[in-house]
Amino acid sequence: MQFAYDLVVIGFGKGGKTLAAAATKLGKRVALIEKSKEMYGGTCINVGCIPSKTLLHLATHKKGASGYKEAIEAKNKMVAFLRQKNYEALLDAKVQVIDGTASFKDSHTLMLYHNDSCQEISAHHIVINTGSIPTTPKVPIHSNKVYDSTSLMQLTTLPTHLVVIGGGYIGLEFASMFNLFGRTSNKHTTKVSVLVRGHQFLPKEDPIFSQSIHQSLSQKGVQILNNATLNAIEDDCVHYTQDKQAKTLKADAILLATGRVPNTASLQLERAGIQLGAQQEVLTNEFLVANPHNEGNIYAIGDAKGGAMLTTYASLDDYRIVYDHLFGAKKRTIHNRNVFPEVLYIETPYSHVGLRAHEVKDRAYCTHNLKTAAIPGAMVLEDTTGLLQVLVEEHTECILGASLHCPLSYEYINLFSLAMNQNLSFSTLKDMVYTHPSMMESLNTL
Repeated sequence: MQFAYDLVVIGFGKGGKTLAAAATKLGKRVALIEKSKEMYGGTCINVGCIPSKTLLHLATHKKGASGYKEAIEAKNKMVAFLRQKNYEALLDAKVQVIDGTASFKDSHTLMLYHNDSCQEISAHHIVINTGSIPTTPKVPIHSNKVYDSTSLMQLTTLPTHLVVIGGGYIGLEFASMFNLFGRTSNKHTTKVSVLVRGHQFLPKEDPIFSQSIHQSLSQKGVQILNNATLNAIEDDCVHYTQDKQAKTLKADAILLATGRVPNTASLQLERAGIQLGAQQEVLTNEFLVANPHNEGNIYAIGDAKGGAMLTTYASLDDYRIVYDHLFGAKKRTIHNRNVFPEVLYIETPYSHVGLRAHEVKDRAYCTHNLKTAAIPGAMVLEDTTGLLQVLVEEHTECILGASLHCPLSYEYINLFSLAMNQNLSFSTLKDMVYTHPSMMESLNTL
């Protein structure tokens, strides 16, 4: 059967765009479908990691309403630049970028809708790279002051009170960001409150780190309300229950950060023999094939396949698996990939890789702790918040996991990832000669 394309990618995210460009270098006919010109380059560049982390950085030196407005303008300028560069990169790679919304007709055919037109395109292989979308709490919401993580970054006026619904990574990152923008030398121009549904703050983390992060945010002025269940949002009022008592907060901006789900609802996946999981994620095998029991020609990568959301580096590794399965030795799978570090981007960032102490089962290990305040490099950076912890298996000296609540932890954690991937002993890191002063030299002590 003759197909119009060897490969079609639905969505402009990191893994998909990288796969599309790599396939054209092999002489393949490749198209990439994106429903919005405003999303060229994918979620990370336009509405995810890059703009949010840029704003967090700018908040360290741009303060108050005027500083916030300048930061939003700088962020928008940078996003527009990167969006255009990503588009040009695919054109240079001879990838055909098609505007429109896609859905399946069958396992090799897509229906493409753009404006009032509809066309069919066919491909030998298809990659679903449609990302994720925010979820909305199932409570009454009647307000024009409610935002998600995308729309809040378009707000040009610094709110006087931001209420964040959700105490996960996205919610806490925005809480820290707006707290920073509104925290001047002599007062808080922005109040930030975070409603955490459960009684435990950051329950996935070891208590020593959830407590350290809670203390750091609280000392900087972020109000964290545990065991708070949202009941309704009406105009500027957030109605919730805490410890069986009905309460209300007034806010001029309300962020819904209650999770994300794969963006698969409109794809008509059943027509291609593709099954979905409980969270509407595309079910795949170890090679990320979405229809392995049929023709095995459709793949799902990034947020569309479920798992950790908004992790660009996970999407990039998904590309490596699919590329190897399509064009390589078919050896890379989800079971032999490298460890994934995680980062909570707050004013003093928290980063983790591997196992946490409460996750270690039936393995003898040592715990090595060091307070950030003991590191000269942290004193130079004027941030001695937090602590560092490494879990080391006793008889092998292999690193089981590392957790870092300290300045530059998002850079520092990659050293532990490298050591774990290469099976380096903890002594190898401990006995290295590091630059001084630096954060990494703390390994000599840790």
